[in-house]
Amino acid sequence: MFTLVIGRSKFFFKKKPRPGDQTTYQGLGETGITGGDYADIALVPNDSQQGSILILQGTQQEGTEAAGGCPAEPERRGTLRQALGLSSDRIEKLPFEALIRARVVEGTPVSESIVATRIIHQNSSLYVGSTYLQLA
Repeated sequence: MFTLVIGRSKFFFKKKPRPGDQTTYQGLGETGITGGDYADIALVPNDSQQGSILILQGTQQEGTEAAGGCPAEPERRGTLRQALGLSSDRIEKLPFEALIRARVVEGTPVSESIVATRIIHQNSSLYVGSTYLQLA
């Protein structure tokens, strides 16, 4: 769903935006400043299909730091589960992707919101929806 593009600036690119969605999500131009940053969280199956790989990537370190709190902290994990439309016991087993936006003050992420989520199916992708849920 989202591709991190690194060039003169860093941003997430959405190849097939739904009506009302943006095509690009550009974060901070540099670390240590105030503004908004984006991060992608993805839980995908490993090559053997016997386990999973958790990917956390932000446009800057502040986005990546914010992304780490979502799966690590129970309250944020619950909000992520809700955005994906999952029951409490399925998030650790079902492949998914989520784009979050972190509000950053002087280099420190102070709150996050979920911009978009999707459940990743083995042979196809199902877009679950686009929503804004406040995490912290």
